[in-house]
Amino acid sequence: MSQELGPSEITKQLPTTLMGSSVVSLGTTTSTMDIAHTEANRGAPEGTLIIAETQTAGRGRFSRSWISKPGESLNFTILLRPTLRETPNVNMAASLAIIRAIESVTQLRATIKWPNDIQISGKKLAGILIESHLDEDGKTYTIIGIGINVNFDPSTSPHVRQMATSLKRELDEAVSRLALLRDFLTQFDKLYAQIRGGRSVLREWIPHVGTLGKHVEVRWGNRSENGIAKTVDDDGNLIVQRLDGTKISLPAGEVTLR
Repeated sequence: MSQELGPSEITKQLPTTLMGSSVVSLGTTTSTMDIAHTEANRGAPEGTLIIAETQTAGRGRFSRSWISKPGESLNFTILLRPTLRETPNVNMAASLAIIRAIESVTQLRATIKWPNDIQISGKKLAGILIESHLDEDGKTYTIIGIGINVNFDPSTSPHVRQMATSLKRELDEAVSRLALLRDFLTQFDKLYAQIRGGRSVLREWIPHVGTLGKHVEVRWGNRSENGIAKTVDDDGNLIVQRLDGTKISLPAGEVTLR
């Protein structure tokens, strides 16, 4: 791991109560999600951050690979232990914290493509993968994997150049990964405390969801639904109004604008 993203640099005077309580900093690993599973079973504290410079098997939703080159992206996972009821809000909080950190550090305005992609001008900037499991003691834990294209140049990767962007590409200048990570941890820490205190982040999150009001096709498995994305409910489900006027609640899926 570069010195820029070492544990001491990340945590120095970090104004959080939980996020970054422990830091596992790696040069190269298969996936920070894999390491997070190991840490959870070892009893690592809530708020543990696992970060890697390069992932050889980084993954996103639907088992898609996530490209990461040294010095160009942020690739990390956070270990939490929310209740089952709190988990949908944790997903919202993670994407909202990314949006706020990006604006704080770069003044760029990003949007959320439901359920958990971060975009600028319709191109993917960041992705979130959230999983919940039982540890070896039978206790539930949740891991939130995050990948952010900070100084990545999409033009060097032909299969993503048309659909991806990065902060450097948008600003035409490099962005400090350390500053962005520390700001994210600070924002996420506040939002998670809000959730643990029984207060939803839905109202703060919804204005940033760019999918709403659009004609969409949502696909999952062999099924698909078409209609207008109307809103998101308390559990993070997308409410789609079909062309015949009926509505359906969708807990997950791949969204395509029509």
